[in-house]
Amino acid sequence: MSVKRLTHNLIIGFLMVGLLVSSITSGDAATAGAIPAQTGWSAVGYGAGYMRFDHLTVIDGLSENSVRTIMEDHLGFLWFGTQEGLNRYNGYDFTVYKTDPDNPAALSDAFITSIVEDPTGILWVGTYYGGLNRFDRETSRFRHFQPDSGDPRALPSERVNTLLMTTDGQLWVGTRSGLSVLDGDLQGFTTYTHDPEHRSSLSDDEVLALYEDEDGIIWVGTADGLNLFDPETGMFTRYLDRATTGVSHVNAITGDGGQGVWVGTENGLLHFGRPSRTYQIYTHSPEDPNSLSSDIITSLYLDRSGGLWVGLEESGLNLITDYQGDALQVEVYSHDDSDTNSLNQNEIWAILEDSGGIMWFGTLGGGNQ
Repeated sequence: MSVKRLTHNLIIGFLMVGLLVSSITSGDAATAGAIPAQTGWSAVGYGAGYMRFDHLTVIDGLSENSVRTIMEDHLGFLWFGTQEGLNRYNGYDFTVYKTDPDNPAALSDAFITSIVEDPTGILWVGTYYGGLNRFDRETSRFRHFQPDSGDPRALPSERVNTLLMTTDGQLWVGTRSGLSVLDGDLQGFTTYTHDPEHRSSLSDDEVLALYEDEDGIIWVGTADGLNLFDPETGMFTRYLDRATTGVSHVNAITGDGGQGVWVGTENGLLHFGRPSRTYQIYTHSPEDPNSLSSDIITSLYLDRSGGLWVGLEESGLNLITDYQGDALQVEVYSHDDSDTNSLNQNEIWAILEDSGGIMWFGTLGGGNQ
């Protein structure tokens, strides 16, 4: 049964997933910024209303209550990566894939960090301790790609932080030891690393976020700033590094629907103009209830209506419905002990809008309340 065939409504929330069923109230939010970027945009379809979140947890068959990543495949199934296995959801039931020491074709590690699908329908699964997995759903077998000190084409690290499948079908792998691209023969990787002697190299080996823009340029978020990678030249251009801007740990990157990108860091939210290469910073202000709820951003997602969903560390969920220069309109959603249909937990690690327009949010820890 495909999720696309579901007729019931869900709303995503707490632990892993929630579905949006109501409209949204917008309010003004002040920002803290420095360098102006672009004019801005307004999302459509948001109005006054109550946001309801429904919850999926281990009680419903989820393998574990910490969801790091969410992906919808071409058949409409939803895939959830937890710290205890890979979960496929058909709208009613979960199928769970875990490690098995007696089965060499099982998942290499149960801590799932990222999931993408290639043009042939193969799933690629990044893990925290076990490298990269290629999952053939026809055979239910996993092929493992792991570090090998004797093989220069091997994956450089067992920790995969993020994956990107580009429009031309290339698989990019962000690890704790550099940025790798899978070679066409599927037998090895070409890896790019930081070189302190070359400014055109990667700014830091810890790669945390990847995004491909409309021009095919790959944006690379690292533990020390933002990089633009040009596949034609193999060169990196560095922006927003710690030494020049104080920005560190770029955890998330997404487009803005125009000529810019949104960048989520541990120092706030940045809007970066692609043509101008200028940026605006938005941060939390304790004196301003309309600012971002926190500076530590863990996930970003631009929905079809133009709303920017911002996942925060321990501070819930923000929805930006309007951006004009240095001003935002922000809606705040967080856990409320008195409301069972609020977010069940305030650490948001994954956001997805599925093909039916349902919003899903993955969180860390906890259960239904």
